[in-house]
Amino acid sequence: KAMIFHGTYRELSPSAVGNISGFDHVFLNGPRMERMLLRCEGQFSFSYSVCGYVPFVEFPEATPENRQRILGKLGLDAKKPTVFYAPARRNCGSWVTCAEAIARGVPDNCNLVMRPHPSQVFTRKNAERQLLRRLRQIMAERQNAIIDMAVCSFPELLCAADLLIGDGTSPNEEFLFYNRPHIIIETTPQDAVRRKLQNEGMHADDIEELMSLYA
Repeated sequence: KAMIFHGTYRELSPSAVGNISGFDHVFLNGPRMERMLLRCEGQFSFSYSVCGYVPFVEFPEATPENRQRILGKLGLDAKKPTVFYAPARRNCGSWVTCAEAIARGVPDNCNLVMRPHPSQVFTRKNAERQLLRRLRQIMAERQNAIIDMAVCSFPELLCAADLLIGDGTSPNEEFLFYNRPHIIIETTPQDAVRRKLQNEGMHADDIEELMSLYA
């Protein structure tokens, strides 16, 4: 059995290494992960290789033709700047707390595309269903905004976006392919992140390197 990580960087604390100890081979995303793994030497028996980031899908080339095609499928004007909001899942994402403010705050001269986690759209939770109704009303009033769950693939939406608003998860990592600006919402307080990593037994140097992402 082999393990491939989704994303470009994952912390490997001793407890995390223990959780993947049932695999025969692990593919690491880069030298930082290898350095963290080797701190746990003697605590794992699997082999590993450093393969770099492994994309799970194809990403369209950022051409004017692709932009026109993608935004055209959504009924949006390709001449307008496009903001794409892609929050993380329930319990760790910003959808419930930030989606309405983003829908109201993005300037009217921009396209706005939202792709929430499916669990927060196809849900029985009344608060999330009410939020979705309010968002659809706001977007109908804006006229250049859409919640798209199926028309475009996720890589297409990344390709067409001029700005990504996300929660610092895999969409932000994958958006690096296009070398465009991000807004990352801090969904978990930094001190809580630090405590979690300390409780998992991560090496102090690795914690400091990870926390430098907030600087």
